[in-house]
Amino acid sequence: MVQPYSSELAKEMLDIINQKGWNVYKSHDLMKAEDIIRQNLAQSLEVGEKYVLLPVADDPKDPKQIFDTLERLAQKLDRGMPSIKLGNNYYPLTGFTLMEYGVKIHTPEGVVTYYDIFVRALDSLIQTR
Repeated sequence: MVQPYSSELAKEMLDIINQKGWNVYKSHDLMKAEDIIRQNLAQSLEVGEKYVLLPVADDPKDPKQIFDTLERLAQKLDRGMPSIKLGNNYYPLTGFTLMEYGVKIHTPEGVVTYYDIFVRALDSLIQTR
C-alpha cells in the first residue's frame, strides 16, 4: 500500500536532510533568494509547499553565509549539483514539493516518487558537514 503524507513522515524527512547538513526553506516563485533565506526556514514540511535545499551555515537566516557555504560546496562538487539516487539514476535535488502520496523532485522533468523511496534516496544526498 502506498504511504500517504503524515506529519511524522515529514519530520523524518526533515531530520534526515538536516543530518546531512542541509536546511529546507519554503520557496515562493516571486521571492528573491535573500528573502527566502531570511524569512522561510522550514521547521516542518507540509503538502503543497515548494521547498529548496541550502547547506547549513552558522546563521541559517544570513544570505551571505548561505551563499558562501554554497560556493564552497559547488567547488567541492566541481560545479555539479547535489543529487539523490532513485533506482539506477541520479537526479539533482535542489528542491521538492510534498504531495498527498509522494514527492515531486524539482527537475526539468518533474520526477515524482513515493515517500518510502524518497526517504531511502535521501541516504545518497551528499553530506555537507
